[in-house]
Amino acid sequence: MIFGAGGYARELADLIRLPRLAESFEIMGFIERDASRAGESLNDLPILGGLDSVDSSWGAVIGAGDTAPRRNQILELRSSGLSPVTLVHPSADVSAYAQLGGGCVLAAHTVVSSNAELGEHALVNYGATVGHDVTCGDNCVIGPGAHVSGWCVIGDDCYLGAGAVVLPRVTIGDSSVVGAGAVVTRDVAPGETVVGIPAKPIELR
Repeated sequence: MIFGAGGYARELADLIRLPRLAESFEIMGFIERDASRAGESLNDLPILGGLDSVDSSWGAVIGAGDTAPRRNQILELRSSGLSPVTLVHPSADVSAYAQLGGGCVLAAHTVVSSNAELGEHALVNYGATVGHDVTCGDNCVIGPGAHVSGWCVIGDDCYLGAGAVVLPRVTIGDSSVVGAGAVVTRDVAPGETVVGIPAKPIELR
């Protein structure tokens, strides 16, 4: 099962359909809160409705691409009894000494280096890299082409935008946002949003 039926959920369906993953997984369809969409077909897969329409013995993967809706889906998943599914694209380069939490997704051409640890439901998007000895918390989203250098600590519910770079030994606090293309040279406080080169905090209105 894939939680949600948006753009990233469709990308996950494409990933699961790859021959190497299709040997291990069968997609039953999309879980969608909007009951009016139940029975629709999306990219040749059914939209099944809410959690009450699925078998609790099935596995599921989080289908939202942003941290806030992902967090809501994670809470629903944990209360439903569905098992989290971890997906790794065949082109991903994952060290034998890396650790992936349940429900992680590694997209095409990603790298997770030696002794890196990813929390539950972490997402490493297309072409992103996670350096050696990095610790990423639960529901950490690393955007396409972003690069996290060695010895960094990324907290829970963090979002790193496309093309962002985090220099070695930087800590990014829980629920922080790093803007696309930013270069993070110093620690980021929890809940802070930073942008630019070098990255600096901004206040959101």
